[in-house]
Amino acid sequence: MIVADTVAETLVRLGVTDVFGLVGSSNFLLTNALVGRGARFVSSRHEAGAVAMADGFVRATDRLPVVSLHHGNGLTNAVTGIVEAVKSRTPMLVLVPEARASGPDLSFYLDQTALVRALGAELHAVTSPRNAARETARAYRRAALDGATVVLNLPLEVLDATAEETAPRPLPAPTPAAPSADAVEQLAALLAAARRPVLLAGRGARAAGPALRELGAATGALLATSVAARGLFAGDAFDLDVSGGFSTPETARLLADADLIVAWGASLNVWTSRGGAVFGEDATLVQIDRDREALGRQARVDLGICADVAETVRAVAERIPRDGQTRYRTAEVAARIGAGAHWKDLPYEDEGGDGRIDPRTLSLRLGELLPASASSAPTSATTRPTRCCSSTCRTPPACAHRSASCRWGSDWGPRSAPRSAVPTGRWSRAWATAAS
Repeated sequence: MIVADTVAETLVRLGVTDVFGLVGSSNFLLTNALVGRGARFVSSRHEAGAVAMADGFVRATDRLPVVSLHHGNGLTNAVTGIVEAVKSRTPMLVLVPEARASGPDLSFYLDQTALVRALGAELHAVTSPRNAARETARAYRRAALDGATVVLNLPLEVLDATAEETAPRPLPAPTPAAPSADAVEQLAALLAAARRPVLLAGRGARAAGPALRELGAATGALLATSVAARGLFAGDAFDLDVSGGFSTPETARLLADADLIVAWGASLNVWTSRGGAVFGEDATLVQIDRDREALGRQARVDLGICADVAETVRAVAERIPRDGQTRYRTAEVAARIGAGAHWKDLPYEDEGGDGRIDPRTLSLRLGELLPASASSAPTSATTRPTRCCSSTCRTPPACAHRSASCRWGSDWGPRSAPRSAVPTGRWSRAWATAAS
């Protein structure tokens, strides 16, 4: 039994069931050891595809995926996918053997430590046969319990060494971080005082959808999502759909008029905030996120709460007075949402014909034909933008696409909406910061 077997045994005992990757000479024994212990291996044509599949897998299942890569060029091929996972804060564990700096593996050697750190991923390493199980379990825990994108370096001289059998300790049950009493009181007071509040849910709030719907009804708040959480409030009469670059003109106007925006598990990046221009200059912004470093990182916030989203929703709901005020949920606003908050309901000039089909027409028709549980992953070239948010995405993560490559309806504005319809203001400086 070698260290590769110890690493595989540790991961399978801790709960790993699915492995994505591309097998090379350096990770063959490790991948085979994982499969031999019951893990399912899904091979890709390219390492970037393996990381992308793992990213989609955890978004769809909430189960931690493992990626097995060849050393050297196997890791460099996966760079874009790892960076995307880091920026999206996708929990993932990437296993990469590391070649020796001299000897027969020299052609595969590179400074993987420096490369991984430059990508922003969290780096761990197995340093010796004695520590293999413990160090593997530590890397797994950081990804599985703390949501980090982790790369585990596995030096070949250690990976091929004779193992010292040790069993990993059982994983502790995750304890969601509760908000402080002071933070709960502040947020409850802001919601009670607001006249036009909006609850904006991101990917980190997907598990709290029903509770956020109830909180919205109790506080008279409209509901909106980032692209990553689109569909979370589908069917609700006060659902504004996507906030930011993919908002309809009517949604953009309603967001601009809000006096309180509460972001739940949303990073408030340039796409969600349309470079900051989608929110009114006098609006109060609150951000709730379990990652302290995410608070205020991409937008100025007036109140940042480092806590679990579901725990915060529950705590705030207990403090909200049931005063019966409609606030932003008026009949007039409901009519505006029904008529103009969703791209699928807006008229457009079909530009198909002569053997071509307008992508808007295609996406609308697919939305009618596909079941509610179906997922779509449209994309487009940056020079030929497509409004890929035209289709109805009813259940998260039903619409998963690279927002950076899809600019129809983004800050450039859809052809049906003149730039004059896009709110601007102090937030425009956030676009310049993000672009730099």
